[in-house]
Amino acid sequence: MSAELKLMTAAAESSKAWIIISRLVVVSVFWMILVGGMVTSKDAGMAVPDWPLSFGSLNPPGWWEEELVALEHGHRLFGALTGIFVIALLVTMYLTPKARPYLWLGWIAMVGVVVQGFLGGYRVRLETAGFIELATLLRILHGFLAQAYFCLVLGIAVLAKPPRYEPSERSEDRRLLVPLCGLMAALFIQLILGATMRHHGWGLAIPDFPLSNGQWVPAFTSLPVVLAFAHRAWAFVILAGILWLASQVFLSEQQGKRSRSLAGWMTGLVFVQVLLGASVIWMKEAPIPTTFHVLNGALLLGVTFVFLMRALLAKRDGDPESANPENVQSELERAHA
Repeated sequence: MSAELKLMTAAAESSKAWIIISRLVVVSVFWMILVGGMVTSKDAGMAVPDWPLSFGSLNPPGWWEEELVALEHGHRLFGALTGIFVIALLVTMYLTPKARPYLWLGWIAMVGVVVQGFLGGYRVRLETAGFIELATLLRILHGFLAQAYFCLVLGIAVLAKPPRYEPSERSEDRRLLVPLCGLMAALFIQLILGATMRHHGWGLAIPDFPLSNGQWVPAFTSLPVVLAFAHRAWAFVILAGILWLASQVFLSEQQGKRSRSLAGWMTGLVFVQVLLGASVIWMKEAPIPTTFHVLNGALLLGVTFVFLMRALLAKRDGDPESANPENVQSELERAHA
């Protein structure tokens, strides 16, 4: 009996460690998005022109004294720290019995942080060598994958402490699974448009708002104008989709307070995102509003993904055939696809 009690205590402690470390990784990745956003907004990406070293050193003296170098090198240092957190997450998941069915997600997180570090660093080497177009492509991919990686670690954190449901709330959340998948797809399309504009320097291809070159629909005279207008128009598609989803949540008498809270956050964040996007134009891509536009976009994506995870887990737990780990894995793979 004493041995059983020790095993139960160890399992409880490992589960608590999984929850804490998974949340630490989420905060770390979110901070990386903030710092990375400032690096791009301040055009500090080439302030340190070599990689994997910085000015030929692991930690050059006085790197914090110059703003652009501090941003770029600090981004690298914090990326390494995030990698250490992810290693701790993987180890904790391995030691936690209830995390074993999701260990594959931990391995993806481990590979992902290495890939992100390589993309960011190799982009520097390409740009130093003069391969600007290829380096720009890696910039776009690096920024896009950072947001996808944020969703991945959020998913692991949700699995570490699964959501609670009020009576009849499971069926309401399951009903929202398809619309939430559609919203996630729409948000990722917007991410691709935004990252392409941002890293090509096309953010002011249309320099006015709410009009576009003095018209509601501009003359599509160049690719930058097409992408800039598509980014604006798609933002209102997303706004309409979120407002529709929120109406479904708030008009349902059976929906619980947690889902209502998520829908409320999504609604608030999408309006803030539109205002930040407008301020980027009005303030001619000033670093602070531009960076917070990126950061708020990550928050909106993250909240939507947490809602999607909630709906997915409601579907899984409501289906007896999906209770085994193999089916759980297949459901989560479809959600991440």
